[in-house]
Amino acid sequence: MAILLVLLGVWVTANPSSTKGTAYPIPELVAQAELNEATFALAQAEGAQYSGTFTPTEDLPPIDFEDLTVSNSGTMHGTIVLEGIPAEIVTINGDTLVKASNDFWFSILTTDYTGEFTDKWTRLQDDFFGVDLSNVLAPSNLAWSIQGLQDRTAGDVVAGPDALPNARQPLTSSTAASESTPEGTEVSVGPFATYVGGAGSIPNRVKGPVNSPNAKGGNIDAEIDPVDAAEVERLYQFIEQVTRDLVNAADAAMSFSMDSNTSLGNCNNTSCSILTVVTNTLTGADRSTINVHVRTDFNVDGVPTKSCDENTTMPANGQVSVFCNASYFADPEQRHNLEAWAKVTAHAYAETDIQAIINIVDGQKKRDTSPDELRGPGTWRQQPAKNGPDNRRYHEQNTGRPSDFGYVVNGVPFDGRAADGTLLQVQGAGFGSHIGPDGALDPNWPGTQQLVKRGRDQVQAAGSAPIRWVFAEEAAAAAGERALREAGLTQIVVTFVPGR
Repeated sequence: MAILLVLLGVWVTANPSSTKGTAYPIPELVAQAELNEATFALAQAEGAQYSGTFTPTEDLPPIDFEDLTVSNSGTMHGTIVLEGIPAEIVTINGDTLVKASNDFWFSILTTDYTGEFTDKWTRLQDDFFGVDLSNVLAPSNLAWSIQGLQDRTAGDVVAGPDALPNARQPLTSSTAASESTPEGTEVSVGPFATYVGGAGSIPNRVKGPVNSPNAKGGNIDAEIDPVDAAEVERLYQFIEQVTRDLVNAADAAMSFSMDSNTSLGNCNNTSCSILTVVTNTLTGADRSTINVHVRTDFNVDGVPTKSCDENTTMPANGQVSVFCNASYFADPEQRHNLEAWAKVTAHAYAETDIQAIINIVDGQKKRDTSPDELRGPGTWRQQPAKNGPDNRRYHEQNTGRPSDFGYVVNGVPFDGRAADGTLLQVQGAGFGSHIGPDGALDPNWPGTQQLVKRGRDQVQAAGSAPIRWVFAEEAAAAAGERALREAGLTQIVVTFVPGR
């Protein structure tokens, strides 16, 4: 019995030796097709709204979230609830900020909490709650992490007309399984379930272990509702206001410690110099201002003689010296007891370039609310996967997508599309034996002409969109760039990125 795969892995038909009979689709590939349709829609959605729970595997409390609106690029606003106490949360340009009551902070911080974060926007470390929710739930990230749950590293090199080391092989199997439920069709890949609805719609719900490098580990169970461009526009209007308020934001992501030492010098019966040296250690901020106040008190024979108040600044991970000079008269024929002590207080503030953040947020808003910017000139489609585990891993390293998905523009396939709109082509290892002593690709190797033809087709299809080719081998990058330049294909930017 011969098996015929219709490309994109949508349907598989059986051709029996007899002309009689009925062709049946393979259930796993039908389930994969349903999953593809839902995840493609999610990957290109302007945004989505989530309500559910994330349960960390570490010793951290579950996070409930309500009406958490997340744009395609990961800008987020909504409500989280920890141990029954709600807090408002936003993510701006990758930074997570929370505004919450005294009860909220007291419940999750130590009993030493003194109220400095109460009811003000406070920046947190991305994994403060055990997960970077905005990164996990950004529609494009969630869509491709669902697809990445399958093991796509197996498989051998398949001989075929494509002589390049990145030859593709058809998808002949899938680990996806589907089942009808009241919530829609449940498509499971291992322990992760995605509930899909009608044709062209995003998933209704996701449930299972989080597949993301931005989580310490845990399980998510979330209902998903679509949001349109107008709702994403309103999200960004709110975010822009919060961004302007960041100048007054607190910063719990910084770790700051301080030490000081006070000593006496050049003391005689009429004067004494008191030196206080303050040092600090700070992490969690690229730039910061540290304001220091030093109160110095000096006694002669138990009698208050001099007090100094000094306000100054010091660099992060540096020190500052503060002097207090005391004048007095003490009988030089007598022994005297000189005492000095200093009280030091310091506050570290992260320096935030508000205008730079506003400019970045404006760019994200433009992309997330413009279908042309978001979806680009082409469409995502399932394609045969790259052959060999190394090529598949390298492809995913540079596109963020499994290798059996590609981006097709005007009928011409690319390997992916970057967030800035650049069309990507990934060239894995294996060119070495086809590079001559002069550093050029062998003109008699069929792959040389195939590479140039691919470049020519892509330039013609891309129009004004930028194109970048990424090579796993430095010599191959130089040889490939030379072949493209000699063919007049100067529009393609060639880079070398070593595999991890």
